[in-house]
Order: sequence, then structure tokens, then C-alpha cells
Amino acid sequence: MVEKKVSSTSAARVAISNFLQKNRSVILTAIVVVVVVLAALAGWSIYAQGVKKDFGAKIEKLDSDYSQWKSEADTTKKAQLEKNLLSELKALEAKAPNSYALLKAYFIQGEYQTDQKQWDTAAVSFEKVFTLDKTSYLAPVALVNAAVCYENANEQAMALQEYTTFISQYNKNALLAPQVYFSQGALLEAMGKTADAIKSYQQNVENFPDSDWTKLSRDRLFVISK
Repeated sequence: MVEKKVSSTSAARVAISNFLQKNRSVILTAIVVVVVVLAALAGWSIYAQGVKKDFGAKIEKLDSDYSQWKSEADTTKKAQLEKNLLSELKALEAKAPNSYALLKAYFIQGEYQTDQKQWDTAAVSFEKVFTLDKTSYLAPVALVNAAVCYENANEQAMALQEYTTFISQYNKNALLAPQVYFSQGALLEAMGKTADAIKSYQQNVENFPDSDWTKLSRDRLFVISK
């Protein structure tokens, strides 16, 4: 009798078949789990997109309402717009996830409080923007705004702290850093810290030689040297 030789391919197929037969319940369970996870992820993605779109629309309306409030001349209408604006801000800050919508809500709140000359509370609102997301394009602007608010509130130490934080985080920001270096120098000069003021002005000259704020820094260095 001649023994029939089984090919390696056939043997492999048999082994796989036997494995699937013995473990089919486990495999089916695993497949179900994967399907459920994928479905959940797909559902969450759709939900997240919906939430993002919803809050995007709300922040656009808030931005528009703020502009309308600022430009309204009629006192009665302006009062009603202000009431609506504050209500919208409160609702957004309570419900919005940590996203651009929340950052923008705090930023608009800071602007509103600045318009009201509520310097300390405005500074806190701007600080929240920075604290929530340091990578946002709003964060460096918010820090500068917070510093200016503290200066208006005659809180020099707090303003200086904001400028120092800005330089530690965004000293390469060509748009705002020259303003910050000059403002820091002017603040230090006003506080009688001339040597530190000179350093700030010089950093502006070295890092941003072509900025208009640097020209002002050069002027102050000339005046101090005289």
C-alpha cells in the first residue's frame, strides 16, 4: 500500500480549520467586541463633530452679539443686548468643552469687562484663556491683554508677572514679543528698576531689530544713557 503524502499547504489548512473549530466561540466574541468598539468610536466621532458644530455656531453668534452690543447707540436696546450677551457667556462657559469655543467665550468676556473698565476681572478672564490652552493662538494675545488690564488697575507687579510669563512662553512671537519687551521695559523703568529696564529694551533690539516697538526701545535706551 502506498502512503499518500500530505502537502504542507494542506496540512496548514487543516490545522487552521481545526483551530477555528475549537475556538470559534472565543473568536466570535472577539469579533463582536471589535465591531462594538468600532461602532462606538464611529458614534462618538459623529457626536463630537455635532457638538463641535453646535458650539461653533454658538460662538459665532456670541461674537456677533458682542459686536452688536458695542455698536448699539440706543441705551434701551443696548441694555437688552448686554443682558443677552451675559446670559450667552454664562451658558457657554458652563457647557462648552475645553475647546476653541470655551477659549473664545472667556476671551470675549475679557473684552466685555475691559469695555466696562473692570480691569481685575477682565485680567482673570484673559488668564483663563492662557491656562486652558497655552498652544491656542488666543493664548499669547490674552496674556498681553491681561498685563495691560493689570497696568490699568495700577497693579504693576501683576502686570510684570504677565509680561514675564509671556516672554517665557512666546519670546519668538514676532508679532507680540516686541510690544511685550518694550512694555516690560517701560514698566520696570517706571518702577525705578532701570538696570532691568535696559536689559528688556536691549533684548528687543537684539531679537527684533526691525520692529516699531524696537525703535521705541532704542529711544528709551538713548534717553537713559543721557
